[in-house]
Amino acid sequence: MKDKKGVSGSTLKMVAVITMLIDHIAAVVLYRYLIANHFSFVIDLPVTTSAEKRLYHIYLIYDIMRGIGRIAFPIYCFLLVEGFIHTRSRARYAFRLFLFALLSEIPFDLDFRRHAIEFSYQNVFFTLLIGFLTIWVINAIVSYMQKHVKGILFQILRTLCFLFVTAIGAVGAKLLKTDYAAAGVIAISCIFFFKQLSDVLSLAAGCVALTIAMPNEWPAFFGLLLVEKYNGTRGWKWKYIFYFFYPVHLWVLYGICVCMGI
Repeated sequence: MKDKKGVSGSTLKMVAVITMLIDHIAAVVLYRYLIANHFSFVIDLPVTTSAEKRLYHIYLIYDIMRGIGRIAFPIYCFLLVEGFIHTRSRARYAFRLFLFALLSEIPFDLDFRRHAIEFSYQNVFFTLLIGFLTIWVINAIVSYMQKHVKGILFQILRTLCFLFVTAIGAVGAKLLKTDYAAAGVIAISCIFFFKQLSDVLSLAAGCVALTIAMPNEWPAFFGLLLVEKYNGTRGWKWKYIFYFFYPVHLWVLYGICVCMGI
């Protein structure tokens, strides 16, 4: 039995929210500020003037904050799989993801593409939705196979099912150009595949998938320290607060940028 004195699901969500906020402050506000001041993100010249040093120091802060932000997405993926397993209605869960994907898209586009409607980059709720649908299909097929196939053949078909359905979901995310795209869906599928073995192994598998696709995701592994303490409890019943935080914080960051004229 898990230690109930450990980390609850809501605590994991709070960590994911805070690290995501740190990341987005850097990715939206600091990035725009650096661009507005003509900062070159390829540092290949000596930093000599006081203005150059100031921008370089801001860039270092930006880089650290983006690194901290890498912790957030794998934890969200882990909690998505937890939600898939324990939710009373998977249909309602999927609908919530879709609803907040729509609610978040305009502020997301304003923050990251400076246009109210822009289709070259979709917010992370779309990735989570595709990942959720992917593991839902996998679960349905595997559950059916369990009733009709046994032994080593079941293990082989189960693995092939994961690979095939995950590939379809990954292609879908890539075509829709969602945040984390194919790598995000593959990470969710990996977490689901290894979830029955252990929480830490499942998150580690998701982090490996992300890091292979995007090497700068390596700080995501720090999330293992928290998930290792996860006690399986829900914690605070703040479900919709966590959902609403995503579009609301994007609007706030956009407002800050407007006030700063960047």
